Amino acid sequence: PIQVVNFPMEFTGYAGSPYQKAIEMGDNGQDVTRSFSRQSGTTLYYALLVNFKQVQASFTQGGSTLLQLYGDWENAGVFSVKQSPDGQKMVFGIGARSSPVMNTYQWTTEEYERNKTHLIVVKYTFATAEERCKAELFVNPVLAEEEPLPTLVSSPKEIGTQPTYLESVEIYQGNSKFTPLGWITGFRLATTWQDAVLQRGTGPEVITDPENPYNIGDLYTGENTKRVVNVKANNLKGDITVSVSTPSELEVSPTTITKAQAESFEGFELQITPLLVNEGVRSVDI
Repeated sequence: PIQVVNFPMEFTGYAGSPYQKAIEMGDNGQDVTRSFSRQSGTTLYYALLVNFKQVQASFTQGGSTLLQLYGDWENAGVFSVKQSPDGQKMVFGIGARSSPVMNTYQWTTEEYERNKTHLIVVKYTFATAEERCKAELFVNPVLAEEEPLPTLVSSPKEIGTQPTYLESVEIYQGNSKFTPLGWITGFRLATTWQDAVLQRGTGPEVITDPENPYNIGDLYTGENTKRVVNVKANNLKGDITVSVSTPSELEVSPTTITKAQAESFEGFELQITPLLVNEGVRSVDI
């Protein structure tokens, strides 16, 4: 099975870097999928650090698929890797979709060193009435507020049905014929370049929607008084404990938001229940 091991990896300026643990990629044919809140009609970015010690000879032009997004139809935003022509280095590939024949992927002209950490960013743009879906690949990009030009763009000639929504990501670990051997870590998923890659400081950061403090407003008998606040965080050292200074007036559930829940792509929905009605404006600090 895919294992989490001690293997430090770092890319200066990348969010969360340095990382101390990584997923070790083997060749036993296991895939791992993680769901996220359904996304459609927008742009998605995913980023990760990769370090491969061995890249197999490609069994098709499609190379070795490593990571891809999934939705209502097949896969999208497919990142692949294969040996360079001389077999000494590797090249990276991108596809907006994974077609059955795998013959429309685009590959980097630059060759990259094995046994070295590389930052990979994939940008996926949903199809519009005017254009087909598109994937863009950034390899070791300059990390700044402004999004740089991509290293590679998927082919506009890709075939197949295009997804209308995406809701999961898959790490694809193939068999000994084609899977790359090495480590990956630091996976991030976001809807903007800045949130996907930039280091936002080392201190904990909590973001709420609606913004903090939250103005609950007037409350009256007979109405649904429950409120929901989305809580997201970065760089937490542990779980978030939620409390109110006036427990006779407000109730929150749950009172603990785990680090994993708060730092997830979709954040966590905190339930707030006012216990008083026919009262004036109330607010709560999170």
